[in-house]
Amino acid sequence: MNQLIHKRYALTGHTGAIYDLAFNDKKEQLYSGSFDNQIIAWDINNPAIAQLIAKVQSKPITIQYLNKRNWLLIGQANGNISVLDLSLGKEIKVLQYHSGMVYALTVDDEECILYSGAEDGHIVSWDLVKLERSQSKNLGSLKVRVILKIENQLYVGCGTGSLLILDKENLELEQEISQLHVKNFSIYTLLYIREKNILLSGSRDGHIGVLDLLTYKVKERIPAHNFAIYDFKRSSDGIYFASASRDKSIKIWRISDFQFQEKIDFKSSEGHKASVNAILWNENHLISCSDDKQIIIWDYKK
Repeated sequence: MNQLIHKRYALTGHTGAIYDLAFNDKKEQLYSGSFDNQIIAWDINNPAIAQLIAKVQSKPITIQYLNKRNWLLIGQANGNISVLDLSLGKEIKVLQYHSGMVYALTVDDEECILYSGAEDGHIVSWDLVKLERSQSKNLGSLKVRVILKIENQLYVGCGTGSLLILDKENLELEQEISQLHVKNFSIYTLLYIREKNILLSGSRDGHIGVLDLLTYKVKERIPAHNFAIYDFKRSSDGIYFASASRDKSIKIWRISDFQFQEKIDFKSSEGHKASVNAILWNENHLISCSDDKQIIIWDYKK
């Protein structure tokens, strides 16, 4: 089997663990958020070009790009969400509601709505035109780890290991699925495979859950990593998806049959030396970030 992923170079400059990454609309500009409280913009085609665009008040946990406004939304450890206007080069608003770490941000770019979830068990919808809270839902003691919007529903991965399905308009609970993962092992990431009508979930139990969205039946639980799975991303050609893990590795899987294809780690590929926290994939590159304070750009050989 030919190797799909080859290391191109590493981006260095952060002095703390890097927790999340985001692309601009053209997927050429990269934004990173680190525990050094810095947000840095990188040109992925030129490692010498990097710009500090913000230093936020609290550690950034998750970041999202809003294409329609050219904004960067930053969920922080103190519960705040910073709104950075990249055209103006400044923070224009701090959205305040959550009382704990903001783990999840999901943008509905067309409707200019932001959904946020945090360790306080609340999920909130924000009107990004008015920059104000629209509504909120208290899910109790459940930590909200990830939110994915599919059509008129929100799929919410929780700290209990359960997957909640909410109506996106009123945030009311429609369904709870608890068979995907080990109880009390958080679901950290979700990936929708539209052509199969399947949802993949990644958890602290190191397994990939495969859920049929027509029947809400668990089709499979795939042993994937030694520790927590923090992120999934699909290749631009739709053939593969990648999983990133606390076990310091990235794995590549074929979507047609969910078969493992390739492992990327320090030993085999000069990969990361610590937990891999987030990944992105554009046409030619896979990009990863880690607790080792590095971002690695990988060439994708189709």
